[in-house]
Amino acid sequence: MVKRAEKHICEDCGAEFVASPTARFCPACRKKRMQANVKVMRHCTLCGKEFAGTPRSLYCPSCRIVKRHINYRNYVERKRAGKAVELGKTVMNCEVCGKPFVVKGGGQRYCPDCAKAAYMESDRQQSRAWAQRAKEKKDASET
Repeated sequence: MVKRAEKHICEDCGAEFVASPTARFCPACRKKRMQANVKVMRHCTLCGKEFAGTPRSLYCPSCRIVKRHINYRNYVERKRAGKAVELGKTVMNCEVCGKPFVVKGGGQRYCPDCAKAAYMESDRQQSRAWAQRAKEKKDASET
């Protein structure tokens, strides 16, 4: 079932726009709101410059271009050396049981039989580490 587009008045700027029945903001205001909610000031891990980025951003826009070029060059070198992973073709050994499996995803490290348990254990360890860091941060701020 396709939702019909309707005329709306933007709650921010008052402009008239056509969108789905549940829309409250025009596309321009929606984009501004999304950027305002997500962007925070970060420090680039390469050059140290401050920039507005998402919470997981590591590099400023200029360093991101350089980093992307370096990653692509490394990929080409791995491909020439025959070490690049080709999805659906490359056979790897499971890190848990050692059984060979065909790689279906870029970060796959486990065979389908071991994957669920291995990822759950990894997630558990990451959660514990996060909780420990949060506790230490809270304790440090209280003193």
